[in-house]
Amino acid sequence: DSVGPRLHIEGLAYYLGLNYVPGAHTLFSDIQQLMPGHQLELSSSGKIQISKYWDFSYEETTDLGEKHYVERFDELMRQTVSQHLVSDVPHGLLLSGGLDSSSLAYYMSQVEEMEVESFSIDFQEDSYGESKYASKVAKHLSCNHHSTMVESNAIELLPKLVWHSEEPTADSSMLAYYHLCESARKKITVAIGGDGADEILAGYETYSAWKAHQMYRCLPSWLTSTVLKPMLNQFSVSDKKMSKRFKLRRFLNTSEMTSEEAHASWRVIFDEEARSKLLQPLSQHDGIHSDFRTLFIDSFNNSPATDPVNRMLYVDSKVYLPSDMLTKVDRMSMAHSLEVRVPFLDHELVDFVNTVPSKYKLKYWLKKKHLLKQAMRGRLTNDIIYRKKAGFNLPVNQWLRSGMKEFVCDHLSESTIKTMGIFDSDYVASLLQNHFDKKSDNSFEIWGLLVCSIWFSTFNPRV
Repeated sequence: DSVGPRLHIEGLAYYLGLNYVPGAHTLFSDIQQLMPGHQLELSSSGKIQISKYWDFSYEETTDLGEKHYVERFDELMRQTVSQHLVSDVPHGLLLSGGLDSSSLAYYMSQVEEMEVESFSIDFQEDSYGESKYASKVAKHLSCNHHSTMVESNAIELLPKLVWHSEEPTADSSMLAYYHLCESARKKITVAIGGDGADEILAGYETYSAWKAHQMYRCLPSWLTSTVLKPMLNQFSVSDKKMSKRFKLRRFLNTSEMTSEEAHASWRVIFDEEARSKLLQPLSQHDGIHSDFRTLFIDSFNNSPATDPVNRMLYVDSKVYLPSDMLTKVDRMSMAHSLEVRVPFLDHELVDFVNTVPSKYKLKYWLKKKHLLKQAMRGRLTNDIIYRKKAGFNLPVNQWLRSGMKEFVCDHLSESTIKTMGIFDSDYVASLLQNHFDKKSDNSFEIWGLLVCSIWFSTFNPRV
């Protein structure tokens, strides 16, 4: 039987919760994705069998001490970077100036006989631009560096990016990554990227937040209700990336949850209540109530690790990394026929890192990626090693009120939303207006709806 473009309501609910479609799901009914580490066998009789051939393992071995783990990690990093550079075509590095790509720049400079070609992008908005850090690393390691500016009118390319993606992946860094790959492809055919380091070495703030969450739940209710929760109103809506208000609101919203529920919810875009309001036209469909958090919680509970930090790393490596980060890397690089290789996800390196006690990855629950930082001491400057994690997102919240406002309003207009037939137009209008009036920062929500609207008009799925 033929498979037509019919909307998968459950997949849509997952997408709205996360701004990407997780696991084997897609937004098309009757179409699924093969999960990482799985294989599909088709027999001569037409029978399909899917089985898992590989998964992460976490061996609890005797603690051999920090010095041993740092030295072995350094040895494996040098080995895997060297292996990933084997190529008969021009190659280089996607350099953000953050710890992950900067450490790759160091190892490449050690194993390469010629000058490393490095590439970065920049934004006019100060809290988002990282080119100055990338340039500093490139100068420190004698790389031949190239930087490209991304401006708000780049949003006009979004329909093209959605077409390349084939599914709505509303990671705003997708647009930045597209431009980075476009720039790099003019000079190289193979690029080295730093993706995967956060998921194997504990680089996200959510891991530190997990410990803070445990401590918060032990505080008396009078303290949380009269002191901590009112603090949220002391922070105004900010255009800065991951503002204090944004982080505190996310943290407080998960304060009554279990630890695994909280970890699943820290990246939520539209929670269950918001999804119900947004998807009012689809209220007769049970699928709109599908809770994406079950994917995270099931993965957490079924993790081969027993250590709570390693369990969180396992969850993010199984769900967030392949469904969001690596999907973005693959689709945007292939749009320019650029091959991106990721040394941090070499299976031998990953297998080793998974044997390292979590206290050497997340030191004192606050020092993230401690193992990598120790390996880079004396090799990179301290301001690069210990610089606060910035990420790769676009300054969407600012662009929404300026250069891309008209573009967004066109794609999320009342007539467009009603034609789609899946979103409540009044709810969408209120999200937009509250953001424009700086009553709330709805940039993640609006970006997700924008990408979904473009995807819908591109592929025209039946509801």
